[in-house]
Amino acid sequence: MNVRNIAETEYFIAADGAKITETFGIPTTKTREGSVAYAIIPPKVKLYTHKHTFEEWYVITKGKGLMELADETQKVGPGDNIYIKRGTWHSIENIAEREPLELYCFCTPAYTVDGTIFKDGVQRRENIERDFG
Repeated sequence: MNVRNIAETEYFIAADGAKITETFGIPTTKTREGSVAYAIIPPKVKLYTHKHTFEEWYVITKGKGLMELADETQKVGPGDNIYIKRGTWHSIENIAEREPLELYCFCTPAYTVDGTIFKDGVQRRENIERDFG
């Protein structure tokens, strides 16, 4: 049985300031069919607008956010599930003054750096080397 607890996994800081840990995916378990990550977004931080070559779902567990998906925006909070179709521009912002916004990210197939395109055209990398081979 493969059970991984997010409290026991290594976190890294993404280029936009989110603290992320991946429990299942290519770098952690060599799983290519899908990936699971947990993200903690500090107060007043907005993730860079981006899109993927894979499907993605967010499940908000704590905090308040403003989700941008294509040309729509909506406030989101604990219990909200957000489906992000591949190729759709999206971003999420923590709109709280003091508390972090926390969420699970599910991708299918698994997340890859090369499958992520930023709207401003700059290709960003995390602050740690991870093996997506």
